[in-house]
Amino acid sequence: MKHLRLFVYSAILLSPISVLAEGVIQNPLQSNSLLELLSAVVHGVTRIGAIALVFALVWTGFQFVVAQGNEEKIRGARTMFLWTVVGGAILLGAELIANIITSTAGSLAP
Repeated sequence: MKHLRLFVYSAILLSPISVLAEGVIQNPLQSNSLLELLSAVVHGVTRIGAIALVFALVWTGFQFVVAQGNEEKIRGARTMFLWTVVGGAILLGAELIANIITSTAGSLAP
């Protein structure tokens, strides 16, 4: 019984090797290196952040309209606008830094 269990465990552990040798499994990430994967993740997060930034700008404009001259609400809308612009700058800065790191690491790799 012990030998049968050892055989089953070995077959389970070694079966991925035979499958990979046949080329049946393909890379689902569509990335061949960690650098490509991280670049794709940063690009995806930037796209989602850009959509959120557009919604935040629209919401801020709505807050200005709803304020109707009320100084307290206008001050809140200005603060919201300021932080929305700061968030957009951080988003663009992150994309820029990621591109710089990607190009630098790409030039260092053979």
